[in-house]
Amino acid sequence: MEVFCDYCGAKLDIEHEKRCPNCGAPFDDNEGVKAYREEKARKEEHQRQVELLRLHQQERQNNAANANQTQPVQPAPVVQPQSKKSCTTRIISMIIFFVVIILPTMSVIVNKVSKTGSSGSSTSRAAITAVPVTVKPAEKNVSVAFGETAQTNDYSIVCDEVYKTDISYYTPSEGYMYVAFHFKAKNTGISKLWLTSDMSCLVDDTLCNIIWNMDLKEFSGGNLPAGVSTEGYKCYMVPVDAKSVTITYGDYVRMEISLVGIEDKTKKTERTPMTTVATVAPAANGN
Repeated sequence: MEVFCDYCGAKLDIEHEKRCPNCGAPFDDNEGVKAYREEKARKEEHQRQVELLRLHQQERQNNAANANQTQPVQPAPVVQPQSKKSCTTRIISMIIFFVVIILPTMSVIVNKVSKTGSSGSSTSRAAITAVPVTVKPAEKNVSVAFGETAQTNDYSIVCDEVYKTDISYYTPSEGYMYVAFHFKAKNTGISKLWLTSDMSCLVDDTLCNIIWNMDLKEFSGGNLPAGVSTEGYKCYMVPVDAKSVTITYGDYVRMEISLVGIEDKTKKTERTPMTTVATVAPAANGN
């Protein structure tokens, strides 16, 4: 995850630095750093929970293995040999049971099946009710244009405003301009969802520098309850001759946004022509 300075737009090395290497601004109030640290803490907590679960499963397996090893082996029952007379008696009893019980029962069943087949009737079976299993569909890549809503399995996002702007205390590099993009995102799922604020702006596959605009509300992510929306702006330094940009959001959303004819909200400074004031010398006294 790449994080940029809110003040100068320089790329930050959060793991090894505590201030912006370009302008010296601290990381404490940097929204990108906050989001990065929150995301990192969430991933570390998730990894910790996975490791604890693995250790618990391993402990249960070890306990089961130890129980099997310490369980005493029961001696096999000793089969007493039967006498010849008892075996003969048992065989005779089985023959009598088969002749008296089994044969009549089988005869009745065969007759019933025969009658059922000849009459053309069939035995009805109760319908088997299938229990539906809810399977979450696989996530697909979504590509939209300006003003179109990108819908994923869990959220939606749209860019509904774009214009050329100024940023206080900053001047774009020669051949570049500042462009503001307004986004609206919504949790369309049924449970709380973490929405990232990470976006990338590319012109011909070249990454544009993000610029923090203190005059506009920053688009930020976070944990959103189901049905709740968030909105805000992202500003980038874009080449003045760029006809369009590509905004990527998350792992699946791609927005193709045209810059042709966008509104120019930069403040134009008008110079007032200087007026020449004629100076009249005072007249001499007595003349």
